[in-house]
Amino acid sequence: VDLDGVDAERGFEVYTVEIDPGGELGSDPHREGTEELITLFAGTLELEIAGEPYTLQTGDAIRFRADRPHRYLNTGPDPVKLSTTIRYRD
Repeated sequence: VDLDGVDAERGFEVYTVEIDPGGELGSDPHREGTEELITLFAGTLELEIAGEPYTLQTGDAIRFRADRPHRYLNTGPDPVKLSTTIRYRD
């Protein structure tokens, strides 16, 4: 997993993430009111939010409450490439 750019002082973080085929990345819940925005640039991603699966294909985007458990799984044969912005509320 490759991670780029953090600007937590301004209330958000921006990452570029790559996940190899069969790989996964888990996250504990962020603090209350946190949102995450994902844009998928390549691959097939299964995003689980509080145990509920969502499948994203290249070009898809999603916004969700990140104050619950979530994880990213590469369920396809190609690497997943995505951008995620995590927005914290005060």
